[in-house]
Amino acid sequence: MSGCSRAPPRSRPSTVAAWCFAAVTVTGIQQAWLRLGSLEAITTSYGVVVALKTLAIVALGVLGWLHRRSIATRLTADPGDGTAFARLAIIEIAVMGAATGLASVLARSIPPVPDAAPAPSRILELTGYPDPGPMASGDWFTAWRMDWLFAGIAVLAVGLYLAGVVRLRRRGDAWPVLRTVCWVLGWALFVWATCGAPGIWGRVLFSVHMVGHMVVAMIVPLLLVPGAPVTLALRTLKARPDKTWGPREVLLQVVHSRAMRALANPVVAACLFFFSLAAFYWTGLFELSLTTHTGHLLMVAHFLLTGYLFTWVLIGIDPGVPRWNPLMLLVILFATISFHAFFGVALTSSETLLAPDFFAQLNLPWGPDPLADQHRAGEIAWGVGEAPTLVLAVMVAVQWFRRDEQESRRLDRQADRDGDAQLRAY
Repeated sequence: MSGCSRAPPRSRPSTVAAWCFAAVTVTGIQQAWLRLGSLEAITTSYGVVVALKTLAIVALGVLGWLHRRSIATRLTADPGDGTAFARLAIIEIAVMGAATGLASVLARSIPPVPDAAPAPSRILELTGYPDPGPMASGDWFTAWRMDWLFAGIAVLAVGLYLAGVVRLRRRGDAWPVLRTVCWVLGWALFVWATCGAPGIWGRVLFSVHMVGHMVVAMIVPLLLVPGAPVTLALRTLKARPDKTWGPREVLLQVVHSRAMRALANPVVAACLFFFSLAAFYWTGLFELSLTTHTGHLLMVAHFLLTGYLFTWVLIGIDPGVPRWNPLMLLVILFATISFHAFFGVALTSSETLLAPDFFAQLNLPWGPDPLADQHRAGEIAWGVGEAPTLVLAVMVAVQWFRRDEQESRRLDRQADRDGDAQLRAY
C-alpha cells in the first residue's frame, strides 16, 4: 500500500468543494444575468448588489484556493502552527457573512427583469410553441426549430446505412452510389419537413401542414425505397452459426412473415395509404395532432410508414413477398391517386372547417382566413401529388421493361441449351 499514489484525505474534500463552488458560481451568475437582462442594468441598485455579491463569491474562491495551496501545506509540515489557519478562517467567515447578507438584500430587491413569466399566449397554450409570426418566402429554407427525436432518428438511419456501405466496401463488395445518395437525401428531406418551415408553421397553418404531409408521405418514401435498406442489411449482417435468432434472422422472419404478406398486398397498402388519410382529417385525429406532442409524433410516423409501404409494393427492390404484375400495379397506382385527387378537391370546395375548435381558438393575428387556408391546403394536396405519381408510374414501367428483358434473356439461354424444345413442342 505504501507504493500506491493516494491523495491525502484533506485534499479529497477540497477537490469536491472546488467543483461545488464552480457549479454554484456559474448557476448564480446565470440566474443574475437572467434577472439583469442587459449590461446597462448593472448600474441599477439591483445590479450594484449583484456585483458586490459576485466579488464576495470570487473572494471566497480565492481564499479557498490559498487555504488549499499554502496553509494546508504548512499545516501538513507543522501541525502545531494554527495561527495562519485561524487568521484565514476568520477572514473567510467575514467574507461569507457579507455574501450571505448581500444575498438577503437581493432576495428583497426587485430585479430589472421580473421573475414572473408573462402569461402564455393562446397559440403557446394550444400548440406548445410560441407564435412563429408571419412567414416570409425565405423562411422556407432558413427557418429551423429542431425536433431532436426526428433529427436523431434520421442521423441514426443514415449512420447505420453508411456503416453498412463501408463494411461492404472493406470486404471488396460494391454498392451502388445512387442508392446511398437516395437514402441520405430522403432523410435530409424528412428532417427539413419536420424541423424546418413545414414543422414550424405547419402547427398553425393548414396549408403549410399539408406541404409537410405531402413531403413525408409521398416524396420522402420515393427516395428511401430505392435505397434498398433491407438488402443492405442482409448483405452486411452476419448469420449466426448456432441457428439462433440474431438481427439478420429476425429481419428475414419479418420480411417473409404472414403479417408482411398481408400488409404488402398492393390493395391493402393502397387502402392504408388513402383511407387512413381520409379518416385522419375527417375525425378528431387531426386536431389531436395539432394540440398534443404525442399526436403529432404518431401522425408523422403514420404518414411515413404508410407512404413507405405503398411505395415499396410498387417499386421496392428489397426481398420480401412476391411482386404483382406491373400492369396491375399501375392500375392500383392510378386508382389510389384518383382517390387522392378527390381528397384534394373535397378540401378545396369544402365549406366546413376541419378541426374547427382548434383554428377558432387559435385566431392568428397575422394569418389568413382558416377556411381559405384549408382551400389552399386542398390545392396543395391535389397539385403536389401529381409529380410523385408520374415518377412512380415511370419507375413501375421501367421495372416492367427490365423484367421483360430479363425474362427474354432467360428464355433465349434456355433455347440455346435445349435447341428450342419449347417452340418445337408448340
